[in-house]
Amino acid sequence: MNLDAKITERQFRILELLSLGYAEKEIAEEMGVSVRTIDNTICRLKEKINVHKSTELSLFYLSKRFGFSFIISDKTKRAVSFSLALIMVLDSFAFSVPYHKQDFTLRRSRVRTEYRISSRIRRSEYY
Repeated sequence: MNLDAKITERQFRILELLSLGYAEKEIAEEMGVSVRTIDNTICRLKEKINVHKSTELSLFYLSKRFGFSFIISDKTKRAVSFSLALIMVLDSFAFSVPYHKQDFTLRRSRVRTEYRISSRIRRSEYY
């Protein structure tokens, strides 16, 4: 990725709309040009920036817009991937028992409190 590539304001606007998730047809309607013009501009931008995917164009736009680089080392990529996978696994274990408000009832008596959760009763003896 060539982060030093010079692009025009119009190309930057196309990158912005592309990064926001607009389709080429929607970008063409927004800018008042044909879809073919947008397609050609995107192809030229890919060549100029030296990328192959539209997601990489979005990364280029974000790095230019917010002033930081998304180019990271392989070790950092692995560490981030491992951390995200670990968070997802821990999250799935933490919330493996489904909990809905309608399944939870609270009843208090003089001596004990009963919590009824999905047909199981848990009692605490003195409240």
